[in-house]
Amino acid sequence: MKFILTNVEEFAFLIIALYIIHSLWPEFFITALIVSVVGFSIFVIAKWYILKDSLSEKHYKYDIVGEVGITVDTLSPEGHVRVRGELWKARSIDNQEIPKGVEVRIERRVGHKVFVTQISVGDTNDTEK
Repeated sequence: MKFILTNVEEFAFLIIALYIIHSLWPEFFITALIVSVVGFSIFVIAKWYILKDSLSEKHYKYDIVGEVGITVDTLSPEGHVRVRGELWKARSIDNQEIPKGVEVRIERRVGHKVFVTQISVGDTNDTEK
C-alpha cells in the first residue's frame, strides 16, 4: 500500500499528459499511450527495486531500549548520547547530572529522545554498544 501511494503523483501526471496529447495531437495518441505505459512500467519496477527495503515494515521498527551508549556531553539533565554509532538527544531519567564519556543504558525512547540511566561499574550485562 505504501508503494502504491508513492506512485499516485506520477500516475496522475501520466494521465494529464495523455489527455493533453489526445487533445492536441490525436494522431499521436496511440503511440504516446504505448510509450507511456512501457516507460511508466519500467519506472515503477525500478522504483520498487530501489525502495523495497525502505518500505518494508522492519525498517520502521527501531528499538534501542536496553542498549548501552556513551554520553557525548554532560547530561544535566539533557544532552546527547551515542548509541550504535548514532547521536541521540538524551535525558537522565532521575534528573541527575551524568558526565561526558560515561556509559548509560537506554531505558525508554519517545520519538527522537531517549531516557537513560548511568551504568554503575560492573553493570554492563551482555548488551554492548
